[in-house]
Amino acid sequence: RGFDGAHPPSKSVLDALLKTPEAKENWNRLQKLTREELQQLFIVIRVHLKDSDETDEVVLGKDPMSGADCDWFWIVRDKGDLAQVLLFENTYGVYLLKSRTNGYRDIRSVGVAGGITYTIIFHYDGQRYIPVHKFQKETTP
Repeated sequence: RGFDGAHPPSKSVLDALLKTPEAKENWNRLQKLTREELQQLFIVIRVHLKDSDETDEVVLGKDPMSGADCDWFWIVRDKGDLAQVLLFENTYGVYLLKSRTNGYRDIRSVGVAGGITYTIIFHYDGQRYIPVHKFQKETTP
């Protein structure tokens, strides 16, 4: 959900994604792929984290750039020729909140593991998103 109208990443966003630790961990599989095949490993939606003049993107990875039991998400600032990964989170979902820190929208991630629901709130620290609140709640059947 939330990725209706998604598209492959731009050249600069793909370059930024391929420099992440997650890509380096999968490099043996990735290096065999063409640039077009690499682009197909990600889908992107445009969002505005700060204001409507800046383009930011939420990226969802596909195998092998995804987890076995949850999805991999990146929040990327796209400045045309240069893109910067602001957050990576492996979780069930990321949500852009209405609240803001340093002008940027706060982000919430939610995941489930071992019967416990985890929620993490991220704030922008001026350079990237950092976790500031972590909650967990036992999930009852």
